[in-house]
Order: sequence, then structure tokens, then C-alpha cells
Amino acid sequence: MPTLETAIRLMVIGQALLVAAVFLFGKGGHAARISGTLVMLGVAAYLYSSGALWGSLPRLEPLILLVTMAVPFLVWSFARSIFDSPWPPLPVTAGIGLLLVVAWLMQVVDGLVEPEAAGAASLMLRSGGLVAMAHALWLAWWGRPDDLIERRRRFRLLFVAVIAWQVAAVLAVELVFGPGRVPAWLDMTKVFVIAAMMLVLAIPMLRLRRVFFEPDRPVPAVAAGDGEPATAQDVYHRKLLALMHDGCYRETGLTIAVLAGKLAVSRPTITALVDG
Repeated sequence: MPTLETAIRLMVIGQALLVAAVFLFGKGGHAARISGTLVMLGVAAYLYSSGALWGSLPRLEPLILLVTMAVPFLVWSFARSIFDSPWPPLPVTAGIGLLLVVAWLMQVVDGLVEPEAAGAASLMLRSGGLVAMAHALWLAWWGRPDDLIERRRRFRLLFVAVIAWQVAAVLAVELVFGPGRVPAWLDMTKVFVIAAMMLVLAIPMLRLRRVFFEPDRPVPAVAAGDGEPATAQDVYHRKLLALMHDGCYRETGLTIAVLAGKLAVSRPTITALVDG
């Protein structure tokens, strides 16, 4: 009979897979959708690999372990994609990938290296993951003003912050105690916290629909009618659509304040237009 911890792990794995499907089959840029899907698969993989479920799918477990080890960098990639941050130089990316693969091979191939070397590689990978989480949180806060849609801005900040803090806490605990040596009470607490955080994210994610992502293509301009628009709101709306059609949305550092200046309207007015 499964324990309470195992039951909670299975429940949260199901939530993570459901949110992964929302990302994968949703609308928006490919980079954000794919990286978001991988993040959720990583959460599911971690919950599987860190408890009593391990051993249930022996043929898939090397791949599950690789995805688990990559979680911090998947979160980092997701933060970069949704906050439009340029990718690091190729040597940095290649170095992270090489470290990840080497550390993974040391785990799955018995006797490949001495245990001390495998431990050193694991320590380097976890330390690098903490740095990546710190940068993801910085990107979430720094990129917050550049998102013109208030609901999306709030949710993006919440999503990245919750996942990044969650992953950082797990990495910190494993660095202190060592992998596989976390006390049972702390491991149980960790599972409950992950379950609560996933619930916090899953509910708005399933309600948010397409507002989370930028549209793949600019919104087409609306042709003027035979007469003048009935209200000033209509005029501003036509101007906003024309700006978007001309590629204004691609400008680096475009904020609500900058867009309001282009349209010569107040910030509350442009916020109402964008959110509407």
C-alpha cells in the first residue's frame, strides 16, 4: 500500500504533467513553450527519482535522472525565453552541457570514475544550478517592467520565482546533507512544499489561456471605417494596433511608459488598452 508521501508525489507528478501539456499544446513562442514543458517534466522527474517510486521504470530511469539533474538549467532557460534575455556565449552553454553530461555519466555508469570524482562533479553541478537560479530570479525581477500585459507580468514573475526558489531550496538542502542523505522529516516537508507550490501554479496556469505568451505574429492593423470612431478609446485602440503592426512590440526596453509616450496617452489609459 502506498504511503502518504508516495501518494502526494504521484498527485504532484500528475499536476506537473498536466501543466506540461498546457505549455506544449498552448499558443506562443516555441522556445517558451518547449522550455516550459521541459521544466514541468523536470519537476515530475525529480519527484519520481527522489522517493520510493524509483525503480518502478528501470528502462527509463537513466533518462529521468538526466532530466532531473538538468532542472535548474531548464528553469534558467525558461526564464530567459519568457523575459527575452539573450543566451549566454557559446563556451558557457557548452561548458554547462558538458558538466551535466559528465556528471550524469558518472551516476549511471558504475565504476566509471572514483566516488570522490563523481562527488566533485555533483557538487559543481549543484553549485552551478544555484547560480542559475539566482540569475533566473534576477531576470524575473529585472524583466518585469518590460511586459505590457499586467496579468501576464504578475504570473510570469510568480511562476519563475516559485519554481526558482523551490529548486534553489532543494539544491541547498542536498549541498548541506548530500544527495540521498536528507533526513526523512525534511524530505517529507520538501514534498509537501512542492505539492503546495505546484497547486499555486497549476490553478492560474489552467485558467490563463493564451495571455501568458506573446502572440506568434503581430496583431494586424485595423482599417479605418467610413466615419470617425465613436470614442477616444477607439482612436487610441487603432493607433495601438498600427504601432504593433509596424513592429513596435519588438523594440528592446519597450515598457508601458514608453508605449504611452508614443501614443501620447496616460499610463492608466494604455494599460486599459493592452489588458483589454
